[in-house]
Amino acid sequence: MTSPFSRSLQLAVALACALMAVFAVYVYAEKRIDRAHELRYRSQQLASELRQSSDVLTRMARTFVLTGNPVYRQYYRDILAIRDGRIPRPLNYDSIYWDLVTADGAPPQPDRGAPVALQALLQQAGFAEDELLKLAQAQARAEQLTRLEFTAMALLDDPGEGLPERRNQANEMLHDRAYHQAKADIVRPLAELHELMARRTGQAVQQAEQTATWLRGLFVALALALLLALWHSIKVLRGMLGAPVDEIHAHISRLGRGDFSRAIAVAPGLGFSVLGRLLQTQRQLNEMARAREVSQTQLLRLTRLYAALSDCNQTIVRCTDESTLFAQICRTVVEHGGMKTAWIGLLQSSDRLLRPTFSYGVGVEYLKDIPITADADEPVERGPTGITVRRNQPFWCQNYQHDPITAPWHALGARLGWAASAALPLHRNGRVIGAFNVYAGEVNAFDAQTQKMLIEMTADIDYALGNVDREAARLRSQQMDALRSFMLERLTSDLPLPDLLNEFVLKIEDTLPDALGSILLLDSEGQHLLLGAAPHLPDFFTAALDGAQIGPQAGSCGAAAFTGEVVVVADIASHPDWAPYQALAQRAGLAACWSEPIRSASQQVLGTFAIYKRSSGKPQAHERACIAMAAELTAIAIERKHAEVQLELKARVFEQGN
Repeated sequence: MTSPFSRSLQLAVALACALMAVFAVYVYAEKRIDRAHELRYRSQQLASELRQSSDVLTRMARTFVLTGNPVYRQYYRDILAIRDGRIPRPLNYDSIYWDLVTADGAPPQPDRGAPVALQALLQQAGFAEDELLKLAQAQARAEQLTRLEFTAMALLDDPGEGLPERRNQANEMLHDRAYHQAKADIVRPLAELHELMARRTGQAVQQAEQTATWLRGLFVALALALLLALWHSIKVLRGMLGAPVDEIHAHISRLGRGDFSRAIAVAPGLGFSVLGRLLQTQRQLNEMARAREVSQTQLLRLTRLYAALSDCNQTIVRCTDESTLFAQICRTVVEHGGMKTAWIGLLQSSDRLLRPTFSYGVGVEYLKDIPITADADEPVERGPTGITVRRNQPFWCQNYQHDPITAPWHALGARLGWAASAALPLHRNGRVIGAFNVYAGEVNAFDAQTQKMLIEMTADIDYALGNVDREAARLRSQQMDALRSFMLERLTSDLPLPDLLNEFVLKIEDTLPDALGSILLLDSEGQHLLLGAAPHLPDFFTAALDGAQIGPQAGSCGAAAFTGEVVVVADIASHPDWAPYQALAQRAGLAACWSEPIRSASQQVLGTFAIYKRSSGKPQAHERACIAMAAELTAIAIERKHAEVQLELKARVFEQGN
């Protein structure tokens, strides 16, 4: 079933075809009018040629009689030959021709084409029988006049005696009454011919003009009908489109450019129009664009996270300490993973507080002010990080600004652009040691794939921590072996005790970075400490220690020598044992000191082996082990050197007794 627009358009096409056909016929009718006028003019021209040729023949005959110039008689004969079709017709013969001839015998225009008689031209022009009859009468009388003119010109053929009289006689023959009567007899049938011809050609022209007028009226009527059909088609098309074509084109152009922001306005009742369909298409494309945008965002996020995961894996392979690992992980997640902020918090065993230790991204300066505890009784534990640490499972906050769990941090999150967050527990040897926190700038940023990748990343971090511990243990074992081998090798050397102790301290400092070592020896009375070796401690500091009295509050070394126990001072500036030496330690830039007593095989205190740090803190297990081993081997070295001294003394006494 065809639509109203199709039917209207078909009607318009049919009218257009009819209009073109009528126009073609009308043009043909106009051409017929032109041909009728042309035939009328040509007929009049040919009909007038007989009269004009008669006049020219008369003029040539009279000129010849008056001048005797044979050229004019030749012109006379040429005129007859042209009219009878014996020689070709000159160019422009139907225009002014014989009025331009001269006595030199040169015609004004050359001949052209094949010869043709005037009678044949008249028949070709379509003259009627009665018209040709009148023409034949005029031509017959013209031939009579021609014979008279030939007779008059023949009187001058003999140039001899009596020529003037004969010239006068010939001149009278061409001017007498009989001659003029013969001329009039020629003109009379020609006038009747002109009347008949004018009537016939006028009727042909009138008939052609009537036909053209009728066709012109039909053409105008069809044109008006076509305009009406086109107007109706446009009206129907407007109803089908629902808007002007330019507006439809503008909407389609916007849709083609992917601009779906401006909604298309559709008038009531035009829901099934093209504009209504465009509105539906716009909505569908808008939904598809949003879905594609979400998909692209997710794909971009996953791509970034894959890159971040790859970089994290490379970092895990390269890093040998957790500080570098954590710092690089946070940087990678932000720079390559497309996140806003990332930070790692580690639990402090003393107060169960989780402190942001490593961070990267926007707002990291605010993290130091965020209190987080693993204690379930504290309100701040109810945040994502506290829940993660306490429950030992990931926590996903897909809408940071509207989740009641993050209410205490909504203002901060809005200022920093945090729209979603994730908190994942970190483990070492299966025990939760902290949390890995990531903040994204989009709501619902942590879909299933993203969660899976972050969990995988956290698992890799846990594995890396195990590797770090294993690698650290291996390195510590190597350090211990190297330290033991070095000290045992030196024990068998012939170095004096001061040099030997100095090398022990240097080796400890090389084994434990940022450490400053010292060995103090207890005097023979067991009350004062004497400087054994301290190669990198300031002289003013070692001078104060040399000869210092041991006691419970005599610094780390004095207390260790006095109690025979290890003394660890994490903060010299606040520890009471260092009260006498705090100003001295501050001047030397020392913040912590760990002192290990040096005991003999009989557990007698021989001195102390101490490690100083320029930052406060307690020694780690492997540092304690190194100091303990160094103190043990130092005791062996001291006893061995003492034994050697005793042997030398005994040898000297024996030698002197002999």
